[in-house]
Amino acid sequence: MISRSRIITILLFTVVYIKGYSQELTGVVKDSVGNPVDFATVVLQKTDSMHIGAVLTDTAGIFVFQSRPAGKLRLIVQHLNYFSNEIEIQSATFNIGTVILTEKPTTLKEVTVTAERPQVVIKDGALSYSVAFLTKNRATSTAFEVVKEIPGVSGSSEEIELIGAGAVNIVLNGKISTMSRQQVYNLLRSIPASRVKDVEIMYNAPARYNVNGALINVITDNKESGGQNIQGEVTSEYKQSHYASGSLTGNLIYQTSKFSIDIMADAGKGKTWKKDELYSRQTTANGLLELNQYTRTKSNFNDYKFRFGAEYTLKNKDNLSFSYYFDGSNRNAETNADNNFVEMGKSDTRSVDNGDGSDEIHNARFQYSGHKGLNAGIDFTYYRSPDNSHFSEYTDDTRINNYINNSLQKNYRWMLFANNTNKLSTKWSLNYGINGGYNQSDNSIEYLFPQSDGPYIPNPIMDINNNQKEYTGNVFAGITGKFNNKLSLTASLKTEYFRSDYELNSIKSTLWNEWSLFPTVTMRYNISPKGMAQFNLLSSKSYPSYWAVSPQTTQVNSYTFIVGNPELKPSRMYRGQILYIFNRKYIFMAFANYSPDAFQQLPYQDENMTTIYRFENLDFALNTGLAVIVPFNVGFWNTRITVQGFRIEEKMSDFHGKSFDNIGFAGVVMSNNTFILSKDKPNLILQIDGRYQSPSIQGIYKLEAAYGLSSAIKWTFTNGSYLSLRYNNILQHQTPRPITVDWEGQYSRRINKDYSTIVVTFAWRFGKYKEKTYEKVDNSRFGR
Repeated sequence: MISRSRIITILLFTVVYIKGYSQELTGVVKDSVGNPVDFATVVLQKTDSMHIGAVLTDTAGIFVFQSRPAGKLRLIVQHLNYFSNEIEIQSATFNIGTVILTEKPTTLKEVTVTAERPQVVIKDGALSYSVAFLTKNRATSTAFEVVKEIPGVSGSSEEIELIGAGAVNIVLNGKISTMSRQQVYNLLRSIPASRVKDVEIMYNAPARYNVNGALINVITDNKESGGQNIQGEVTSEYKQSHYASGSLTGNLIYQTSKFSIDIMADAGKGKTWKKDELYSRQTTANGLLELNQYTRTKSNFNDYKFRFGAEYTLKNKDNLSFSYYFDGSNRNAETNADNNFVEMGKSDTRSVDNGDGSDEIHNARFQYSGHKGLNAGIDFTYYRSPDNSHFSEYTDDTRINNYINNSLQKNYRWMLFANNTNKLSTKWSLNYGINGGYNQSDNSIEYLFPQSDGPYIPNPIMDINNNQKEYTGNVFAGITGKFNNKLSLTASLKTEYFRSDYELNSIKSTLWNEWSLFPTVTMRYNISPKGMAQFNLLSSKSYPSYWAVSPQTTQVNSYTFIVGNPELKPSRMYRGQILYIFNRKYIFMAFANYSPDAFQQLPYQDENMTTIYRFENLDFALNTGLAVIVPFNVGFWNTRITVQGFRIEEKMSDFHGKSFDNIGFAGVVMSNNTFILSKDKPNLILQIDGRYQSPSIQGIYKLEAAYGLSSAIKWTFTNGSYLSLRYNNILQHQTPRPITVDWEGQYSRRINKDYSTIVVTFAWRFGKYKEKTYEKVDNSRFGR
């Protein structure tokens, strides 16, 4: 594994080396009141008026000359609406700071023309959002935070969900990949926000993306016209919650008009703390059992990420790309659980679980993208996660249980794909393709017990070794086009074959062997130039993780166990949605999601006076609802209000011999607010966001209300570097608390403690840096 100190040394050396040889000239152009002036022409001359070069300012008013000759120079800044400004530049100057342009007088002073940029535009059925516009006055520092800023995106601070769609697939630049959703989150958190150009939302992803369900496509733009270009950013971050943690991230891009190399390295280190309280009550044959449990977990972690990517554009505009991505972590944790029993004369117990483990994922991919629409490639992922746990249990300081649990998971995943797009006419196109894959998961568990002479030796009778091999193949075809200027259609049909062979301790079986059809339909009707209605209909399937179907039993503490379920079935999803966008920014939505065989991890208090957590298949889960998203601006205050209401029904006819059919109603209100404190000298913005979720249900759980409040202040410098201070989870109640089970004589109430977090981030940019995001790897079924 690559050491953190080596990554940091290489990164800093590279930055210093590049900076030392980068003789660029930068600056920013603004008007007399401090607003940036875009599309101003900046001419660089020698003092004898010999022309050297010319560039245009970007939307932030920034200009960059990639190189400059030695000696004194002259800079001429011109714009149609402003008087020209000439500046003499000394030989040692490389950043001239701010150039002020004075507005020209006009004869129409009494007339004021204002225009508001649309928040969303429609591109081939996708809702496309300009990141520069949405995050201009937001304290975003990573690509993960950028995606969370998109209207309609919801979820907790640790995940991304799409209103009306739930969990969502994420791809980068439209490319297929095998990274999991969680791995994508980790990657997005290591990518600076500045390199994201646009984000596309597809509530119904076309089959060519080879994903089922909703999709977020993160688009990047790091191409500069002409010559060589070096861009980079180094970001340091410090977090203070119950314990402190920190990270250092670096990104570099070198590119010409045909070739580019990008490097990303990230290292993090810190401690975490978790605390929860549980009250449990159940009726047994021996009477009433009551338990008060107090659990504390302290862990230390080290995280490392590294990516190398290269792209080459041929003369005919075909593109070849290669990338390698590594994500690894080391961790050790100690969990203490005190179990205080009431009545029944049962002795109090204390359990201690000392564990250490690591995760590493390697992903490599090669892709060919043809200028005529053909895309083909290969993707490989390797995942390895060893974990060691020493469990001890005590009663009155006497150890009554003592063993070591060693486990190992290894996964291999291959995917080959090819798809093509053909124009049928000026209004219609056909896309079609195939992809196939092979997945293998090897899991092993052994238990070691102490002997009288001291050493721990394994008990082979308890060993578990299972192997899961999966074969998948897909063929799809889709059509996209317009009937007229108002009505358009995107439709596709994908046929999938999926087979999963399972072997447990040399006993072979077949988990799943089936064919599936996945139709998708999107109809769009342009009511007006600023209004659009869209209807989506789709189906999808999800598979449980490899650990969820493994028959292992993991003891969490004296009272709680996690058990695998080899009989778990895949879940289907059918979704319908009506979307209406008014004035290109106000969004109204109605949706219905029906999921037969949806799987959830549910608790059950058994006759042994313990609680068993296991993934179970419901008969179905049905979620219907309405949502409204309304943005507006009032002077220096920009805000966006999101309101969502939904009905939930979850039914299971056989849950340990009993049944439930729970129905609940819930609502979510979110408010995202930005206050522009100062546009220039310094450029300061204040961000205050709030979220409230009413009580809800999940399986046999009753979830109480959750509410969160966070704030941030961000100072942006003229070269795009910035310093930000965040205060997250101010109210310390962003997750539902308590979580209650009150069903068929079983009762439990759990309270998970929330903690506030202060985050300080400093980012230094050079070379007119723009973020480049990366392909994702699917590891959603890896890990526990």
